[in-house]
Amino acid sequence: MNLPPFLVRITAFAVPVVVICCGPGCNQGPNFTTVPVSGKITVDGTPLPAGQVTYTFVGEGVGVPSGGAIKDGEYMIYTGGKAGAPVGKYKVTVTPVMMPSADGKMPKTNFNSKFSEPSKTTLTVDVTATPPPNAYDLKLTK
Repeated sequence: MNLPPFLVRITAFAVPVVVICCGPGCNQGPNFTTVPVSGKITVDGTPLPAGQVTYTFVGEGVGVPSGGAIKDGEYMIYTGGKAGAPVGKYKVTVTPVMMPSADGKMPKTNFNSKFSEPSKTTLTVDVTATPPPNAYDLKLTK
């Protein structure tokens, strides 16, 4: 099924936002504690200019979906309106911003699409209270 380009753009942006804002864990209220989480995202050494990063909790207990925008290769995670993420293990997906060209065609992603698919991504992070330097940097490949 071919969707109009504007609908593809809206869907590419809206799905991560809905997951982050309305996914499991949103009803936990302010009772969860977060620690700062930020990092850099590169594709074969070059900063990813824009997109969305999503952390999906995979550890023990109740998880809270977390995410943030990518700008000039840098991102900061937010969870339920709070800066940071709860301590735990997360699977990470990265979604590029997909703006159509003047002729309405969607560009190809500049990194391997497996990093955008929750069932295929190989990216994981362990969020800790005292992470080592660059602990949340993500290195993507083409």
